[in-house]
Amino acid sequence: LPLDKVSFPGGYPNGDGYLLYPGRPIGVDGPVTTIRLEVARDGVEDFDYLTLLKTFADRTGDKEALSLLSDFAALLEIPNAGGRYSSKILPDPSRLAALRLQAGAALDRLSR
Repeated sequence: LPLDKVSFPGGYPNGDGYLLYPGRPIGVDGPVTTIRLEVARDGVEDFDYLTLLKTFADRTGDKEALSLLSDFAALLEIPNAGGRYSSKILPDPSRLAALRLQAGAALDRLSR
């Protein structure tokens, strides 16, 4: 059953701030992760990628790494619309996914 169709003891309403839910009500042995936790993990991984990429770019002057850092920076405007309208902050999420893949390839190449 989808989580929104399952009745949890004590209630677990949408947007409650939980990072994990008990898996037993949906037949999973152990905790079930939330989108909130997955997105937080993505943010930590993005920070690690950008930190490593900047380190390599500073050390080697690699043009691709420098260009990627600029491309990542261009995704974020400060100040931004904020609030609940994430499409105003990141209108093209596929661009972020593409940059993540390019950064991974660049890091693989630069770390050899």
